[in-house]
Amino acid sequence: VDGRPLDASAGRRGAVAVFDDITDLRRYETDLVLFAGVVAHDLKAPLAVVLGYCETAADALDAVADPVPEVPVARSALDTIVRAVDRMTSLIDTLLGYSTARDAPLNLRTVDLGVLVAEAVHERVATLAVHPAVTVGELPPVRADPAMLRHVLDNLIGNALKYVRPGTTPTVAVTAAAAPGGWVRVTVA
Repeated sequence: VDGRPLDASAGRRGAVAVFDDITDLRRYETDLVLFAGVVAHDLKAPLAVVLGYCETAADALDAVADPVPEVPVARSALDTIVRAVDRMTSLIDTLLGYSTARDAPLNLRTVDLGVLVAEAVHERVATLAVHPAVTVGELPPVRADPAMLRHVLDNLIGNALKYVRPGTTPTVAVTAAAAPGGWVRVTVA
């Protein structure tokens, strides 16, 4: 239901109310939430298999009695895959949480912004062939939903590292400044 008063200057008093039947919309949203849950489960299953094979390969590398020079490189590659699987699992969980959170309250608490940025930078940089120049300014604690804020920061930092002119080294700066109303403005450039 949406309602508005009529302009009294026209000499008439009253209001206009609009009623919309949203039964079909709510049914569709419920179906979408169920679908998101199934998709999230189906996406996580192959990730669990990849993680299992990585652990098996890592155990085999650890068991090599006389390691060859390629073992540390292979071990590093497996660690990178495991971090990527963990990140993908976290993204799926965040996406599922977002799709099912229609009316759910945010999980607000004090969050160390510096820790979230450091984690996002570390995970992103670990998967790159080139080492970007990343600077992080003084970041204050903020009141936020840690999972949602982590997702936003990860996307912004990932985009800053990804979308650069070919042949150039990515340069990223993350800063924060106080904004009106007790807010904090975070800039990823």
